[in-house]
Amino acid sequence: MDRSRTGKGAYSVGAMVKNIPQWIRVDLASDDAARRERAEDALSAMILAIRTDVTPAALSLGSHQLPGSTPATIGVKRKRDVDFRPEVAGLKLSDAVSRLAAMDTKNGDEFCIWASVDGSEHMISGPRLAKIIDAAHEQSPR
Repeated sequence: MDRSRTGKGAYSVGAMVKNIPQWIRVDLASDDAARRERAEDALSAMILAIRTDVTPAALSLGSHQLPGSTPATIGVKRKRDVDFRPEVAGLKLSDAVSRLAAMDTKNGDEFCIWASVDGSEHMISGPRLAKIIDAAHEQSPR
């Protein structure tokens, strides 16, 4: 199928489907309801992220101004975890914020975003991340 004739959205969905992380594919077929729900939430966030960009053009991180295209990874710390672990890698900062803004984060999990800037990695979490996500919610279409 020639995706160039189906429009940008259709191509983006097709590209997203090809790149769904393996853990989502496995968890969608799981007998465990909690794993299925987590995978469904992540997949919903991925779909929403390609349909809307709810982040500002750039974010400020200390002395760095981060463009939306900054390489980023979403990290999660589950209830029994001590540290954050990578959850979704290979994102742009704007996509990572969009996904977190679309997710139901009330289940007790904590999230962070690692952004790669000038050869070093910076973690955005806690109140700073909450403020960014709140701003994304305000900008998102209802």
